[in-house]
Amino acid sequence: MKPFTRPIVVKSETHQDLADEYVKAVDGKGTSLTGLCSTTFEDALWNGSSFIAMDAAVDGGRLYAYHLSGDNILGYRLDEDDRLIEIRIQEKAVVADGQWGEKEVSRVRVFQRGGDVVTWTLGDRKRTYCTK
Repeated sequence: MKPFTRPIVVKSETHQDLADEYVKAVDGKGTSLTGLCSTTFEDALWNGSSFIAMDAAVDGGRLYAYHLSGDNILGYRLDEDDRLIEIRIQEKAVVADGQWGEKEVSRVRVFQRGGDVVTWTLGDRKRTYCTK
């Protein structure tokens, strides 16, 4: 039997409408939960590790999930209780290049946790999230 040939089904006694919404578009852009899991599984088989990351908009918007290949993890730190307190991720982005052009650049995003607060930096931009 091939993994993920049948769609993933999520059942909820209290929030089925929310569960159905996430199963259809777990990233808020139309990627199904089955598609995300299939991509993550295939990447893990080829590269040895793969991750699903969760995030939300700064203003407290809808949570979303996305695939994060193990190849893009540059490093991480754990505290004395083996909890993740920092992760460094390489990512690619398309940015303006002159008046009409575009170019792809590689950059590093760093997430750091201090207590209940998570901050991330990307170049000179810094954002703060409260995890409660």
